[in-house]
Amino acid sequence: MFLLTTREAPDEPEGPALLRRAQLVEAFEGHKHTHELALAQLSDEDTAKFVASRVSSKVVPAELLAFCRERAGGHPLFLEELLKELSDSGAINTLSGGLRLRLDGAMAVPRSLRALIAARVARLPAELRAVMQGAAILGAPVPVEVLAALLGQKVAQVDRVIGQLASRDLLRTTGPAQAEFASPTHGEIVHDLLPPEGRRELHAAAAAAYITVFGEEATDHAERVANHLYEAGDRDRAATFFARASLHKARLGQLEPSIAFMCRALDLADLERRTAAELTQWLGSLAAAVYLVRRAPELVDLTRRALTRIDAAGTLDDRLTARIDVARALGSANLFEDCYARLGEAFELAGDQPDLSAHRRRALLIEGESALRGGDFTRAERAIEQIEAMGPVDDERVLVAMAFARGVMGQVEPALRAIDRADALGDPQDLMSACGRAKMRALIYLYCRDFRAGIEASLSAVQLARAANLRYDLAATLHNLGEAARRIGDLPRAYAALSESLEVARNAANERLVSLNRIHIAYLDGVSGVAGADDLLRDLVRYASAHNYWTDALEGRLLLGLLLVHRGARDEADRELNEVLALAESKGNRLIAEDAREALAKLHAPAS
Repeated sequence: MFLLTTREAPDEPEGPALLRRAQLVEAFEGHKHTHELALAQLSDEDTAKFVASRVSSKVVPAELLAFCRERAGGHPLFLEELLKELSDSGAINTLSGGLRLRLDGAMAVPRSLRALIAARVARLPAELRAVMQGAAILGAPVPVEVLAALLGQKVAQVDRVIGQLASRDLLRTTGPAQAEFASPTHGEIVHDLLPPEGRRELHAAAAAAYITVFGEEATDHAERVANHLYEAGDRDRAATFFARASLHKARLGQLEPSIAFMCRALDLADLERRTAAELTQWLGSLAAAVYLVRRAPELVDLTRRALTRIDAAGTLDDRLTARIDVARALGSANLFEDCYARLGEAFELAGDQPDLSAHRRRALLIEGESALRGGDFTRAERAIEQIEAMGPVDDERVLVAMAFARGVMGQVEPALRAIDRADALGDPQDLMSACGRAKMRALIYLYCRDFRAGIEASLSAVQLARAANLRYDLAATLHNLGEAARRIGDLPRAYAALSESLEVARNAANERLVSLNRIHIAYLDGVSGVAGADDLLRDLVRYASAHNYWTDALEGRLLLGLLLVHRGARDEADRELNEVLALAESKGNRLIAEDAREALAKLHAPAS
């Protein structure tokens, strides 16, 4: 006989004897034919083996394993029921020895397990049930001091109850003054059992408890306070704490969460109750983060609403500062038309007033940086020249933009002098700025056609991007490395760098870099003889054009022309390369223009 045991309280009701009744378990323990199997939490490795055995697959997709671990922890009974539910609902299908997953919308907790745990919770004494409900509202990890404040009890009293719940395998301590549910499933079910109005009241109490324990300005917990206030229905106050959480994340260099929280703050805030100065600060912080991450959700609509309020309540300085910051964010996210529209408004507001020259200079810098990013090099050069005409340049960002503009024009010595000056002015301990300068140095070498130096500079930039944990810069520098390797004929290295860049860009959800990498990889596939590569390349060029990624579309058309040359389609190649040459010259893109001229010269060279 095999005896299955779990840690259950002795006051459980009648049920399957081998599973639940401690007193019946004791009766079998001394029997010579009894073998005890204690069910404990499974490790990650054992969980993977368990899931593999239940879905009849040697390899468990990471998505399925993460789904199971999140909802059932390592509890084997929970895993068993969850996998049955997924199978019965069609979320898991076995096809030809493989698995097809459709986990979107899958039930988080199986119905049978939900009913079982709900019954257990309902039978708990009121004191224990209240702690369970408070813990479910707070979420993991549960700070015991905050839980006590939420319930209006002493910490020692709550600690005692947590110990009782731990003996029933419902809660467990996870560190000093912290607890969590024994399985995420418990917390989810307890939370769902609360009536909507009760949930709102508890969330409001949870926010108040955090503020009581840690204070109104405790930024470490601002995110959790914001979420509780939002769930309680207090949207505007939640916005205040989302903004605080955003500013805190920005100070820590956690830029993607910072962007998400600030966008949430702008979306939830009652803007009529906000001062122009506060909104201007929010927009400035958002722009600084987007400048490095290169993406943000719903940026156009969120910033338009904020600007409307700043226009109504702010000073001229507020209106100018906010517009230029918004333009910086929009340009960084490749929303160039909206960027230039906001800059146009800023130039009109500033006019020729001498006391607003600093705003004008900053707006010109944003215009230059955005034009360089968008591939309008003629516009970028014009903006940089206007900045230089305003006086000596001793600003790191201006020097970096100037270096790029000079590099685009093929002026290698002035470009390198400018980036050297930027390095001298920059803080060597600021990895983010150092990464940006290293990336720009590599681009200078690429545009000046020193591709081997570009490879070495790109390798340094890749190391800095990894150290600074900047996903966009890592993807961009890997792309630059791949392009430089392609240009010297090292196609395997190019393919490896571009493929890694593609993966990083996908993880960062940067659609422009995903598209650009696919363009270059499609070209390399075409050169290798992969069928349909030229058609894919055309599709990707159309995609880039439709999204106003003009430089990327131009690069794609150049590569298409080179691929047509490679395949012997001379007439089509001639038409494509001549159009590329005309477009590159109109935008001041010297690198692509020279590439097109070189390809056309080879195409029309007399046969030897």
